[in-house]
Amino acid sequence: MNGYRLTGQQLGGWTLWLLLAILPQQAAAQENLLFKGNLVEAPPCTISDDKRIDVQFKGNIAISKIDGSNYREPVPFQIQCEERASGVVWKMQLTIVAKVEFDENAIETSIPGLGIKIMLGDRIFPLNVAQKIDIDSIGQPLELAAVPVKKSGAELIDDAFSASALLIAEVY
Repeated sequence: MNGYRLTGQQLGGWTLWLLLAILPQQAAAQENLLFKGNLVEAPPCTISDDKRIDVQFKGNIAISKIDGSNYREPVPFQIQCEERASGVVWKMQLTIVAKVEFDENAIETSIPGLGIKIMLGDRIFPLNVAQKIDIDSIGQPLELAAVPVKKSGAELIDDAFSASALLIAEVY
């Protein structure tokens, strides 16, 4: 093979020359994509006028009747959002941040072995995980409810109890 051989330096020179010959043609081409849009911020919202939400279980709770459905009480909260940009459909996610003891879905109470589960409709609302919420036509999420639960085999004491958590609503 007595053909012409290119050295590395010559090959590099040819590559550079080809690139310089092609680039002006690409640079002269017309752009054919245009992107436009309007940015809007989610409306500021408050939960129950930034006041604490109290859930009081009515009457006495019989230890032997705690089964995860008895003594269900509504969680009385409201989410108010300012009006913003018409035509935008906003979505919401709720998170309940709480300490858990014996069940990852039960808020720890002041009595060991007793917890509070939060229900969204008929299903358990998982704690410490953001949950996407369907917003109905008046802009309010479905009703939340609280229900006491007992650790299997726990011997609960006859006493008053309390529990606390943080409800976070995010509009996006």
